[in-house]
Amino acid sequence: MSGSEKDDERARPEVSVRYVPDAQRFEATVPGSDDVAFLKVKPSPEFWTFEHTEVPESMEGRGVGSELVRQALAHVRERGVTIKPVCPFTAAYLERHPEEADVVHPDYRWMVQ
Repeated sequence: MSGSEKDDERARPEVSVRYVPDAQRFEATVPGSDDVAFLKVKPSPEFWTFEHTEVPESMEGRGVGSELVRQALAHVRERGVTIKPVCPFTAAYLERHPEEADVVHPDYRWMVQ
């Protein structure tokens, strides 16, 4: 593991992320808080649209939103699904982490370049 990978792991907040199909969103929680951050998605057979990310003020600046997006991308990747990153936060995350852009549907790669 390189030094930067170790730094990334140390910087990663303790966040639990789960997909809630009935709500069509990923939800993130942190220990000691009842607040919930979420990433609204619209699944379809062709691709999933990542629509909107919302992080409560109490969680801002702690990397919760980035961890939420990272784990949501891992979820769709494991299922062989691609995404359309309409959410500006998701698009910005993908611009900062081009190694994660493999899950962006080819028709929408322009949104993260």
